[in-house]
Amino acid sequence: MGFLIVGAFTIMHVICALANSYTTPLYIRLATEPQTKNQYAAPLQDIFFIGNREDVCSPGMQTAYDLALWLLGGHFIILGTRAILSDGTQYVCEHIVVIMLAHTVFMCCAQISTTLPASGGIEECLQANPSGVQTWPWYGMSFITQSFAGGRACADMIYSGHMSNMVILVMCGADTYRTDQSRAVHWLVSFALSVVAAVCIVLCQDHYTVDVVLGVGIAILLCTNSPLRRLARAWGAANYAAECAVLGILGYDVKKE
Repeated sequence: MGFLIVGAFTIMHVICALANSYTTPLYIRLATEPQTKNQYAAPLQDIFFIGNREDVCSPGMQTAYDLALWLLGGHFIILGTRAILSDGTQYVCEHIVVIMLAHTVFMCCAQISTTLPASGGIEECLQANPSGVQTWPWYGMSFITQSFAGGRACADMIYSGHMSNMVILVMCGADTYRTDQSRAVHWLVSFALSVVAAVCIVLCQDHYTVDVVLGVGIAILLCTNSPLRRLARAWGAANYAAECAVLGILGYDVKKE
């Protein structure tokens, strides 16, 4: 399970870093060149952008939505581990990896194809990259590395990766419960964390409201997509068969389902 998660996050990082290395320099150029500055320098109109960003958004709000995402991620790891230990044929990890990879590819295609003005404006983008994007580290800038790499992507508006990943974690986590187990606490806590994250993301102008709405809707569609579920099930069955074969070679008596 650990290798699967690390491998998936590595692939997602590479995809996002490649997209960001194209879109952020492009956005900065569009927002600073005289011909396009008026169109791209300022954020688009959003009815939930209230007041000045510096006055409305405190550092604690950005920490809150990051923490909400990591709490849901940790909760899913616990649920996924429990499901695998109780039934080796479960494919919960394969399912969430397939969904997140599909989500990452889809999101980066949208990001590359359409460049929107950053929700925080060009000044916030330049402040987040004081040394310029040309000084970004060799391993790239993504949602994984931007917390310590000395910069941040600015043109990744379509759509909110925070919200889509949170919904994916919530829905895939719900799939780990047996039919005789109550999911009420899971849904209530997940809903509360998701609302906190959505409000903080929009008030801090780190995404437009439409990005949050699209993130939720697209994540639900991906989680309920039958072909992706069949792919994950086939992958899970192949992994289980390989594990049984390895354990058989090591002398363990494993019953295949």
